[in-house]
Order: sequence, then structure tokens, then C-alpha cells
Amino acid sequence: MDNPLIRRAINLAIDKERLALHVLKGGQPVATNAVPDLFEKSHGYKILRGETFDPQKAKELLAQAGYPRGIGLPPIEFIFNTGEGHRVIAEYVQRNLQENLGIRMIPRQHGVGYAAENAFGRAVCDRAIVMVWRLSGSTDISRIFESSSNPKLFRISESGV
Repeated sequence: MDNPLIRRAINLAIDKERLALHVLKGGQPVATNAVPDLFEKSHGYKILRGETFDPQKAKELLAQAGYPRGIGLPPIEFIFNTGEGHRVIAEYVQRNLQENLGIRMIPRQHGVGYAAENAFGRAVCDRAIVMVWRLSGSTDISRIFESSSNPKLFRISESGV
């Protein structure tokens, strides 16, 4: 996952609005940035808004990265927290990546301790997306930064999508 074109393509290929409104039934806000909005007021952090769902642009970026229609890209391991709501989200993301980019994603369910403390130190991390929600069911995956002291998380958050 060290190629920013691939990370951007993945981000653009996931319809977060549909996830929030139809899969999770509208109870959660749509994540539009990597840091919760409350950090702007409490810490003075300048909020940078992310890109919205754009599967065509996602396909173009993946092709630029050398993987048109996902061809040649190894499967991506998707580590997510325990809980039925998280499983539903992981399956939704899996479908979005397969349908929009041809990317094969392998969901793996682990507890918060595993994901937050072990996944980032593993060799597989270059092909892994880690999804940990501190607040159950939130579509704002930035909550991972609130609950871990792992310095690699902060380096990743500072380096962009």
C-alpha cells in the first residue's frame, strides 16, 4: 500500500454515502477527511476534505499505477474489528473494490488489540488495509488515530491517503 495512486483509487472506489445511508441505515456521518472534525476546534488542526466517490477516476488512477482493472495487483488483506456491524462494512467495501476496480480483497476479522498494535508492524502491511472503529458502527475510520499510540499510524496519517 505504499503507492499513493492505489490508495487514492481505493478511496474513490468506495461509495461512503451509500454505505452510511443505505447499508448502515443513515445513523452515521459520512467521513470526508482523515481526522475527526472535532480536532479543528480542540487542537487547531486544519481539516482537509477528501475526495468523494468517483469510480471512473478510481479506474484511471489504478491504471496509472500499473494495474488496469486490478490485473496484477495482489489480493489486499482487509483487517477489521470484531462485531457484526464491522463485518457488514467489510463486505460492502469488498464488493465496492471488486465491482469498481477489479481488486480482490480478503476480509480478516481481529480484535482491536491485534489490528492497532500488530498489523502495522507486519510484513503484510504493504498489502493491508486496517479498519478499526473506536465508536461502534462509525463510517469515520479516522477514529483509529484516537485509540492508538502506535507511531506508524501517525506517520501514515501525516503522509496522506
